[in-house]
Amino acid sequence: MEMLREEVEKVKAQLRDLPLKIVTGHGDFKPANLMASHDGSTVVFVDFELSGPNYRGFDIFKLYRRGQLPTKKSNNDNQNTKEEEDELCLPTNNEKLELRKFVSSYLSALKINSNKNSECASSSSSSLSSSSSSSSSSPSSSSLSPREENKLLAEVLLFEPLTWLEASIFFLFALTEDEEHQQKWSDLAIHRWENYMKSKNKINFYASELMKIE
Repeated sequence: MEMLREEVEKVKAQLRDLPLKIVTGHGDFKPANLMASHDGSTVVFVDFELSGPNYRGFDIFKLYRRGQLPTKKSNNDNQNTKEEEDELCLPTNNEKLELRKFVSSYLSALKINSNKNSECASSSSSSLSSSSSSSSSSPSSSSLSPREENKLLAEVLLFEPLTWLEASIFFLFALTEDEEHQQKWSDLAIHRWENYMKSKNKINFYASELMKIE
């Protein structure tokens, strides 16, 4: 537990002076907590018990994180090698592309919402003027600069280790509350901790990248 406390304090110090956005986050933003209608036209979020103020990069990375469960080789009962475990936790090239698309859509939605708020604030203007302003300033992903996308991507990728650390702490808590399934929670806590230790250097790396872009 002392090692865990030390890592938490280190992370707090690393994040303290970084230009990171805090939002009202979901807290457990993963595919299992998304539901879609049969025709795919509607998507909703579920399971808000961990929602509250959080870093937006944390939520976004968790949506694309891999290696959720300790896995074994399909051809026998031996554990994967360290290299194979590392590979299981890395996003595929397709997932990296999807992450960039998500970041682009996220930033575009922020701009649209910002413009709508500006229009409400200037409602005293004539309807013609308001309409003209709306049509001329509606953003699209094409209006985003590579700098904006790269900045948020660095912010998101910085949080990979934090998603593992948070999960490790969560399962350690579950271990104390659910004695009947202690082995299950212990295995999950250890798995998340090991992935945190393997990835924690990314905090400094992407913090440096973020400051370069900033």
